[in-house]
Amino acid sequence: MYPFSPGTGVKLISIVVILFCITHVSAQNTPTSNPRPPAAPPALPASYYNNTGNYIRTWEPSIPTSDPAVVSDPARTVNEVRLSTQYFDG
Repeated sequence: MYPFSPGTGVKLISIVVILFCITHVSAQNTPTSNPRPPAAPPALPASYYNNTGNYIRTWEPSIPTSDPAVVSDPARTVNEVRLSTQYFDG
């Protein structure tokens, strides 16, 4: 006749009360009076760029010169000085 057995109501109320108490007890986190420590960023890793000889650059002058500074001068045009780069693995 009833969808529940005679002791089911008491069991159901007991479970609800227990769950309410557990939820109520776990919500008792109170802040402390100590201030938070300042946030510090993590240390940056070393650079991935490693110029230990994975390529060789060669400047080839197309103009007559005996001064090496003239060859590597950024003001020189492609017609005056040619830069070639060879890349190596490992």
